[in-house]
Amino acid sequence: MGTSPSKLPSSILFFTLSLIPSDVLRYPAIVLAAISVGIYSVHRNSLAARLSQVYDVIIIVDDILTRAKAECMRDHLLLADCETGLLWTKLSASKIHSYLLELDATAWKRYLQNKMAISRSLSKCERELRDVQTSLLLLIESAHQRRLAEDLNLNTEIVDGFPSSLLGLSGPTSSSRGCV
Repeated sequence: MGTSPSKLPSSILFFTLSLIPSDVLRYPAIVLAAISVGIYSVHRNSLAARLSQVYDVIIIVDDILTRAKAECMRDHLLLADCETGLLWTKLSASKIHSYLLELDATAWKRYLQNKMAISRSLSKCERELRDVQTSLLLLIESAHQRRLAEDLNLNTEIVDGFPSSLLGLSGPTSSSRGCV
């Protein structure tokens, strides 16, 4: 009850270690846990795992693009620009995938020599995907705001009884909305 969230993992670790009956077994258990965490982090940050994550984000951005095409028909140029960026990123990811497949058949020495270049290419793909995703989400949101503004203007005209364009007003006043 009095344990803070920052002390919880260490409490769990010490509790787990206390279940091991002898000191002779505790130290190998700690070493084994550290090795497992190290292997997991190496695997999680491997080029193949990062490429898999890029492909997952490509699927998400592709879905967002499909949604943007349905909701933002006015913005053809921006949609085409985002789609072009997504296609370039897909091509880059495919080239990286091909290169990794070629490296699987070669020696580790060549793999290690090219790992930094591939990692930079993957980082560039991730950055481009993030940019395209942000652009698409902003495009969808601006279309949503445009529709809300149109609905607000329509409702204001209905409530006021006169079209705001006839009165020369650009929008409702605070007294006509009942706002203080």
